[in-house]
Amino acid sequence: LEARREVHFETYLFNVAADGARIAGALEQAALRGVRVMVVVDGAGSRDLAPEWLARWRSAGVQWRVFEPLGAGGIWFPSRWRRLHRKLCVIDQAIAFCGGINVLDDWYDPHSRGLLKQPRLDFSVRLVGPAVANIHTHMALLWDRLQILGHLKAHRLGAAFDALLDGEQWPARLSKGPIRLVLRDNLRHRADIEEAYLGAIARAREEIVIANAYFFPGTRFRRALAAAAQRGVRVILLLQGRVEYVLLHYASRALYGSLL
Repeated sequence: LEARREVHFETYLFNVAADGARIAGALEQAALRGVRVMVVVDGAGSRDLAPEWLARWRSAGVQWRVFEPLGAGGIWFPSRWRRLHRKLCVIDQAIAFCGGINVLDDWYDPHSRGLLKQPRLDFSVRLVGPAVANIHTHMALLWDRLQILGHLKAHRLGAAFDALLDGEQWPARLSKGPIRLVLRDNLRHRADIEEAYLGAIARAREEIVIANAYFFPGTRFRRALAAAAQRGVRVILLLQGRVEYVLLHYASRALYGSLL
């Protein structure tokens, strides 16, 4: 509501039921007052984004792109397993939000399209300072890339070339400063986030708190947590208790014994 120049927004799931409509409406209102609003949603998680809201966004001037649309055959092809799971927002290049929160009402169950007996719990952090510039850098890079790909798929070679020229500062954008966003995807940087976790766990001296809905740590991760606990660090795991996906539920519980 306070944005004045620009809003970059990325999410895996954008559901406009209940409170989700407030987020969609805030983006619409920002665009109507002249803010440049750029939204990226995942082609699997947000494949059912409400058409009426897309029409409202288009009318207001909200720009949006879909990361890796599924197309025919859905998710069954390995080439389509690379998804956008980032939940990021940068406002006026000054404030950033980063966490695990999709645009989904806390009480709404998208599977049954009803209400939950208890609200879901998610976390996000609000950031200011040097970290914001790095997050904005990576969001801008993704936006530019999607712009170019969209032009190429539509056979607009001239527009694609223009978009490429607009991204001439790409090398300068790749910040290597002490505060930066750690990225992972299924093609590059596959282990970067895990390595960042392992480094932090190895340096822990007092307490480690991990809140995670889908917890499937590999051998190195489990050993690192066990080693931290053995040297006197308090290790707390806040995991999902509600059965949402049966296979994932039992797969995660099968690892519990190895953490004791």
